[in-house]
Amino acid sequence: MSDLTADCPLQCLASVLPRVIYAALETGLGNPAATVGDVVALCEQGKLTELPNISYGRLGRIRFYLLVLGLLEPEYGESRWPNRRDQIVVVHGEGCLGGEGDPG
Repeated sequence: MSDLTADCPLQCLASVLPRVIYAALETGLGNPAATVGDVVALCEQGKLTELPNISYGRLGRIRFYLLVLGLLEPEYGESRWPNRRDQIVVVHGEGCLGGEGDPG
């Protein structure tokens, strides 16, 4: 499994998030150059639900995956679910080094 980093393009989340949630993120951000780090930053700032079609339910799903992947620090009462990280397969997007080898 490749590690997902904040520098990865948003497209790398397409293989991790449910399709409807990924599409809402992609549309809401409206930036083809958006990165995973942009999503993490909005989540940490409490602004992710300001994007169109990102409800609190979808926010919870996004937070779950960011926590499992180690991209977001848990808040009080949350855990990182470390035993599930190896079960998530990340397919890196175009131009992403993804921690391994050549881009693409």
